[in-house]
Amino acid sequence: MNIHFSYKHTVRSPQVDRVIHRHLEKLNTWLGTFDPDLVHLHATLEYQRTREGFKTSLNLRLPVGQLFATEAGKTAQASMRAAFDGLERQFKDKMAVLRNGKTRSTMRSKIQGPRSEVTPLS
Repeated sequence: MNIHFSYKHTVRSPQVDRVIHRHLEKLNTWLGTFDPDLVHLHATLEYQRTREGFKTSLNLRLPVGQLFATEAGKTAQASMRAAFDGLERQFKDKMAVLRNGKTRSTMRSKIQGPRSEVTPLS
């Protein structure tokens, strides 16, 4: 997995590194089925002066799609945890859809039933 972290208007701290390391271990267990060269994680931790807090943006690119999570928090650790939790929810939903092979259009057609053919009025 290719990992890239950016820090804007803040510095790296050991507390943030522990949160990142813990969540990256989780990600590695989830992403075991994908080729590591095809998985990219881009993260940005930014201090926002106007809102008095931190904002974390995560972008996970997989061979089957792209997941994106943005969360804010009063501390850097809180915003990181919230963003990784959002990414985890999206990943689990995406994998459930892939396992079932169902999409919205196939589910909608099952609910509505088969379409009837229209005969011309000539």
